Amino acid sequence: MKKFIITAILFIISWELNAQVALPTFQGVQKPPPLITSCEEYLAANSGSSDGLYNIDIDEDGTNETVYCDMTAGGYTIENAGFGDHEETYSGWYMLKSSEYTAAVAGAVAYFYNENGGFINLGSSWNSGNCCIISGSDNNSYYSFDGGNYMYPANTSGVTKCNSGYSDSYYKLTKSSPSTLHFSTLTQSQVQNIGTSNSCSDNGNPAIFIKRSL
Repeated sequence: MKKFIITAILFIISWELNAQVALPTFQGVQKPPPLITSCEEYLAANSGSSDGLYNIDIDEDGTNETVYCDMTAGGYTIENAGFGDHEETYSGWYMLKSSEYTAAVAGAVAYFYNENGGFINLGSSWNSGNCCIISGSDNNSYYSFDGGNYMYPANTSGVTKCNSGYSDSYYKLTKSSPSTLHFSTLTQSQVQNIGTSNSCSDNGNPAIFIKRSL
């Protein structure tokens, strides 16, 4: 009987000791999520994503930046919007025609215009012979947002700057026909409401650009 009791006590002690020892577990090494560096990559990983603002590490420096993703067009990354000479090319920048303001492009243009306080000037110092905003490479075609016929550049205070040299860092826009309206800010719907005209002339006109990549 004593032998049985001793055996039982030893069994209980052994069981308690084993219960307190953490057994090792073997799990697969967890891989970090892949670095997303473009809207195209994000769309590939998240099918059905909508157009709009996303935080993406486009410079691969570990810091996310706010970009506008054109998912409808296949995942274009739009980083900024600018103002420049339509006869010049600027690396990484795409010159817009009046027919190219889709909902996503209009949303991006409005966002960066408001966020930056205007369009970034892509030329350090340049001038135009005619200051109507031209429709990209469509010669003798000019346009305006908000249903106007054409529009001019203005400084950030709203003063129209027409053929007087463009050396400021940012420029805004003024609708000049049929009624004058300074665009202190822009909405997506205003940008998409395009009006066109051929009453200006092609002479070093300014154009609107977006910094876009796929």
